[in-house]
Amino acid sequence: MHVMKTSERHTNLLNQMQNGETGFGEWTRKNVADLRVIEWSYGALKMEWVLDQNYVFGGAMFGGYIALVADHVLAGAAMTVLEESDMRFRTAQLETKFFRPLSGGRSIIEASAVNKSRNLIHVEANFLNENGKVAARSTAVQSRRREGQTTK
Repeated sequence: MHVMKTSERHTNLLNQMQNGETGFGEWTRKNVADLRVIEWSYGALKMEWVLDQNYVFGGAMFGGYIALVADHVLAGAAMTVLEESDMRFRTAQLETKFFRPLSGGRSIIEASAVNKSRNLIHVEANFLNENGKVAARSTAVQSRRREGQTTK
């Protein structure tokens, strides 16, 4: 029986992200959003997003900004199911649906890998507003490849 386990490389990256020990976390906070890993396990990722009021217009967070954050979060969820250290991925499809506004404070984001095949990882994330209600849901398909492998 195969025990599913995140690779050592990806485990280290996720733990470093959770502990704030990577340049990626600093880069993300400076260039994308103030995102923090709360917890993760194989196939699951929970993050906190401190909302940047510069992107709130008319009482709602700009949708394109939510999609940008979703791409980062969904990449992290995909990383949790990479069992081999030389595996990488790229976003092949990204979709975000909006239900209610995100407007202030913070959002808790619960993401998971819902399916993994030889070449694809399907991931989804729910963005919860301050009241714990789903404000947006994003889904993505990540195309898996080995390090150095190119697509033609």
